[in-house]
Amino acid sequence: MENNKDKTKYSHSMGLRLDQDTYLIIEKLSQELDIKKSTLLKKALKGWATIRSSVNFENMVVIGKPMLKFFMKTLEEEQVIELASIVSNNVCSMIANKILENQNVLSTDAFLNFFVSGMGNNGKGWFDKVQVQKIEENTYRLLGTHQFGKNFSIFIFHMITKMMENIGQFITKQDLNIKSDKLVSILILRIDSLQENH
Repeated sequence: MENNKDKTKYSHSMGLRLDQDTYLIIEKLSQELDIKKSTLLKKALKGWATIRSSVNFENMVVIGKPMLKFFMKTLEEEQVIELASIVSNNVCSMIANKILENQNVLSTDAFLNFFVSGMGNNGKGWFDKVQVQKIEENTYRLLGTHQFGKNFSIFIFHMITKMMENIGQFITKQDLNIKSDKLVSILILRIDSLQENH
């Protein structure tokens, strides 16, 4: 196993010439985030490379949040559900492939955790905050806040429903107590665990 000392053998130094405006942006972000400028630049480059490869691999385009919000507003509910079905197949395949690259088994825990980390504020930015809670064996709750209105909540619910059907015998339920158009709360239950409780 490679340790940190071994990794330093492969580090490189580079000189970088920047215009004044770019340097000031880096300096300001470095102070705000309390990290070194070199660390900031490394993170920015890795982030850009991840987004670029993700867009190319998944046959996607990047759109701004205002445009996504406007787009979601223009759709009828039937169109939102149809879109969720199409997107769920792509997202489900992508997550499954990524997990199976590193693990032999596609577990429900790994799948949901990967979804949360990929779609949150540090990933694709679909959610401002998102988490998955394991309530008990084979029962989960997905909670997320977003800026995209009621149709986006409908989209997420139907996308999650379709994905969970693809990976196993799961059903989903919406939390009917949630009245906000900016909050998603979805209960995910395995069918055989429901049967055991009856």
